Amino acid sequence: MQFNVIWALCVKNDGEEFITADADGAITIWQDNTEESKAVEENAKKIRVEQEQSLQNHIARGNWFEAFLLALKLDHPMRLYNVLNSCIATNEDKGSILGSVKLEKSIGELDDEKILLLFKRIRDWNTNAKLFEVAQKLIKVILVNCDLDKLYQVPGLMNYIDSIIPYSERHYQRFDDLVEQSFILDYAIKKMDELVS
Repeated sequence: MQFNVIWALCVKNDGEEFITADADGAITIWQDNTEESKAVEENAKKIRVEQEQSLQNHIARGNWFEAFLLALKLDHPMRLYNVLNSCIATNEDKGSILGSVKLEKSIGELDDEKILLLFKRIRDWNTNAKLFEVAQKLIKVILVNCDLDKLYQVPGLMNYIDSIIPYSERHYQRFDDLVEQSFILDYAIKKMDELVS
C-alpha cells in the first residue's frame, strides 16, 4: 500500500483515533487497535499453553495418536519428533515399527494436508544424523499403511520425496561403511590373536 504525503493531522481521544488528509485530498480515519491486538495475542498464547498441556497429558496417558495429531497441529517439528520417539521408546505393541499399531493405522488414514506436513517434517529430520532414524521409521509406516496411488496424487509430495532420497542414501551408505569397517576390525583382531597364540 502506497501513501501520499500527509498535509494535515488531527488527533482525537488522546491518540486513540486520528484523522489525516494527504496530498490527493483523501481523508483517512485511523483507530488505535493496540488493545484488541494484545487481547488476540494473549488469547492465542493461552490456547497454545492449553494445547501444550494437553499434549503432555496425552503422552503421559499413552494416547499416541491424539498426541501425534496435536503435535502436528502445533506445527513444531521437535514436539512431533518427541511424541514419535516416546511412542517408539514405550513400545507398547511389540513388533510395531513406531511402538503403537493404532498410531500406525491412523497415520494411514490422514488427509492430504496432514500427509504433506508429515513429509515436510520427515524431510527436515532426515537431514540430521541424530533424527533420521525416526524419519526412516515413519516413511516405512506411511508406505505400509497408506494407499500408494493416493499418495502419488498428493500435490507437492514428490518435491519432498526428491529431497528426502539423497539424505537417505547418504545415511545408509554410512551404515554400509561402518559394517565394512567392523569386518576389517574383526579380521585384524583375529590375525592378532593368531600371532599371540
